[in-house]
Amino acid sequence: TQAAHERYYAELMRPVPQGRAATVADLAKLADVRGLQKIAKLYGYTGRIDNAWGPKSQAGLSAFLRQNYGGSLATWLRSKWG
Repeated sequence: TQAAHERYYAELMRPVPQGRAATVADLAKLADVRGLQKIAKLYGYTGRIDNAWGPKSQAGLSAFLRQNYGGSLATWLRSKWG
């Protein structure tokens, strides 16, 4: 049991590898972006809520991020989900 706890805590405390920050364009990889399109629509997106993440969806969400989170997707995500 002790050895298992030691492995668990070693893994838990392992430094997180630094990668590149996610961008608004990366959201196209999500299975469902309709909720994000609804936010984008409030900030200039004029298309349909069609679950297709394209340049106009990105522009609308980017406007939302600029107006509310300094343009940072990471800041928004951390503020909502830690």
